[in-house]
Amino acid sequence: MIELLAPAGNKESFYAAVNSGANAVYLGLKDFNARGKIENFTIAELKEIISYAHLFNVKVYLVVNTLIKDSEAQAFLDIIYDTSVLSIDAYLVQDFGMCSLIKKYFPNIEIHASTQMGIHNYLGAIIAENIGFKRIVLSRETSLLDIKLIKEHTKLELEFFIQGALCVSFSGNCYMSSILAENSGNRGKCLQFCRLPYTASVNGKEIKQGYLLSAKDLCLMQNMKELIDTGITSFKIEGRARRSSYVAQSVQTYRKILDDSLKFTNDDINNLKLAFNRGNYCNAYLNPNAKSNIIESNIQGHTGIEIGVVTNFECGKRFNVLTINSNAEIGRSDGLKFIKNGLETASIGVIDVKKTNTNEYTITTTTIVNIGDSVYLILDKSKENESLSIRRKLTTNATFIAKNNKKAELILYYNDVKISVFTNEILEKAQNQPLSQEQVKEQLNKTGAEIIDLNITQIILDSVFMAKSQLNNLRRKGIEELKVAILDEYSKKLPLPKNKLVLNELTANIKPFAQSKIVCLNTIESLSKQLVAYCNILAYSPDVFTSANIKIFIEKAREVGYNDTIYLYLPPIANFNDLTIINQILTDYKDLGIIANNIYALTYALNGRNVIAGPMLNLYNNYSVNELKKYNIISCILSFELTPSELENINRLTDLTCYTFVGNIPLMTLCHCPVQNIYGSDCKNCKYSNKITYTNKRMQIFKIKRKKLSNCYFSVVESGKNSLENINKIKSNMFINLEDLSNMQIVQLLNKQASL
Repeated sequence: MIELLAPAGNKESFYAAVNSGANAVYLGLKDFNARGKIENFTIAELKEIISYAHLFNVKVYLVVNTLIKDSEAQAFLDIIYDTSVLSIDAYLVQDFGMCSLIKKYFPNIEIHASTQMGIHNYLGAIIAENIGFKRIVLSRETSLLDIKLIKEHTKLELEFFIQGALCVSFSGNCYMSSILAENSGNRGKCLQFCRLPYTASVNGKEIKQGYLLSAKDLCLMQNMKELIDTGITSFKIEGRARRSSYVAQSVQTYRKILDDSLKFTNDDINNLKLAFNRGNYCNAYLNPNAKSNIIESNIQGHTGIEIGVVTNFECGKRFNVLTINSNAEIGRSDGLKFIKNGLETASIGVIDVKKTNTNEYTITTTTIVNIGDSVYLILDKSKENESLSIRRKLTTNATFIAKNNKKAELILYYNDVKISVFTNEILEKAQNQPLSQEQVKEQLNKTGAEIIDLNITQIILDSVFMAKSQLNNLRRKGIEELKVAILDEYSKKLPLPKNKLVLNELTANIKPFAQSKIVCLNTIESLSKQLVAYCNILAYSPDVFTSANIKIFIEKAREVGYNDTIYLYLPPIANFNDLTIINQILTDYKDLGIIANNIYALTYALNGRNVIAGPMLNLYNNYSVNELKKYNIISCILSFELTPSELENINRLTDLTCYTFVGNIPLMTLCHCPVQNIYGSDCKNCKYSNKITYTNKRMQIFKIKRKKLSNCYFSVVESGKNSLENINKIKSNMFINLEDLSNMQIVQLLNKQASL
């Protein structure tokens, strides 16, 4: 069976998800989840809602998918214990170290790899299976071919986003909010800088303005069959930050489609668009043309569905009156948005509306709109109320027995669960009005708002008297005991944890220290004898990945005196065709080391190659660093986001050599093509230039840099910022990223360092 997995950011959304037909719901607590700014749940609330879900055989997954500091590890494990006793079905985790702790102390608990881990190819999936995950939430950037290969190479359950918001940056590798505002998306505090307007320029010449990093919403309704065929077992709806009506409508729509052999209509699409629709939807990276199709640069927000046009507007002293010709009903409390030439001009909540003709409505408002504006319905209040009114019920078979000189018995059957309840009193023979079958059915069927209905399959009666109140009490007692029995049966499937544990304090490792420096370049021209003398390890991050480029770099490095292992700095994303290029390079150059920025690259360490864990693996604590030692990692570059004291603490508590990242940070990794988006061009007419910049309203300038394998990937880097200025103050081992510097700047840096 294909699982339909729904989001819940609060109790209202949770009940909407279950009542609308979800097979599973994912949610988070106040702490340790990537949607930290929404309402979320308390542990006290979980008991009630988990019981409700499990009565309907609906699973509940707890999201604990942020990066965890060493100082938070105990609190993290306490949450795992406190929630596992409530029968949580599985936990979504991002942090390597916390995965290892869960598997060590709660070995039978089911864990799922969060999409924040960025698993998108079969090599990464193999590592995830090795770690102990039962399921992986695939990165939204995963291709159909890669899904198929993951299914062929592992026994993992595969979960995939099918509806909702689409992050423009590659999963887990967006650092813009963290670096610019100290609010880490990997810690649940994303400020969504991607949703702000930018101006694209080349060499200072303005090319395009708009929401250039704002992705359309995802809708894969048309791709469900091929996703199932390639191995997806859980369809996930994004939207823990959205309203309960969105959750209800999304679940109801996909439930209908799944139950109707994947058939869908335009009404289904429109229902989803009414619930929430940013950018008229896209199918992300399943579409070969996705490189230019995922950005909605004109409007940032919900656009709903187009329903008509403004035909007249009269401006009054206190109120204005507009006339709309519409092919849809417009009612009180609905919401409308007005758009002209693709840009939003106004929006209103409908208060006073009159239908004056078949398709004509007049609305009184204080807002000014323009004749000729297109009208979009963004809220249909009656439809919203209808979707939220649905209630789910269980139907159980029932047998009722009432015999003379015995207690009345009600037997309830639900799947493998059977319970019997009895009246407190012994029944007596009726003197004049014996209990009838019709009376039994009438009273036992009065379940009202109760979530269990009785299907009375058998009634066995003597001529007995029984009051209505006795029948009502028996019904209530039976339903309550059946609930308890169903939940008891469900909980038997889930492991119960042992006693709470207290982590041992990490002990410091005393190790000799002589500052080591890894220097990373992206151009061959930057190589020099002075640079080779300055660094201990040389890394290469080519703009174009080919064996020919690697060969030239190695030859030049040897020419200027570097004779040790050269490390290839791998991108965080590599689909199957990209892996083919990488593997060919590694076959051609067997002594080449690797800097791994995604878990897929850990497989190279298991095959005997020298591998350094890169900064985009998001190593945030000692537990993560120590977990990676199992994969023969020789050293690691710690997370961009850690403070100097946190970096020092990890170094102090591990025997593995750890490096601090120094240099301009890739704030986002983009898998779509921003060049095509701003120019409207295509690959055959590529207009990429390393002079492309995006500028925001605060006049912060960001460079758009490209890496090319079989696909092009782009990073967003803050321009004009030189994080190397205070390099002489750093006392730890350093990974020094010189990619964003000119040859002259590199020479100046080396001269300055030589003089210190």
